[in-house]
Amino acid sequence: MIGLLHNNLWHIIRCYKGRVKYESRQANAYFSCQSRYQDHIIRIDQSFYTISKHIINNPLKWLEDELS
Repeated sequence: MIGLLHNNLWHIIRCYKGRVKYESRQANAYFSCQSRYQDHIIRIDQSFYTISKHIINNPLKWLEDELS
């Protein structure tokens, strides 16, 4: 059962990301996905807290980003 759910979830996410990319390119022809990006399924509380902290703190670092 878990394998079946995993394959369905993967398929749903892949389709969603593909549609987002398509629609984004319609609005902005220069749109591209972030390189070296990896999806991660959160399975344990520690991963949730680590990822949440990154999401909250990352925008605070944007002013220091040399590429922005």
